[in-house]
Amino acid sequence: MFNEEKVLSAQTDIRIKLKELKALFEDDLISEEEFKAKKQQLLDQM
Repeated sequence: MFNEEKVLSAQTDIRIKLKELKALFEDDLISEEEFKAKKQQLLDQM
């Protein structure tokens, strides 16, 4: 059960980071290239 909770927590954390990353991109604070690279890094952690 503990491992399952840890995995869900990590996935939730990654979702939050993806939303923050998208906001940075939409606000033109990072380039599309930076967005795609970081997005892939985060998805690889799932």
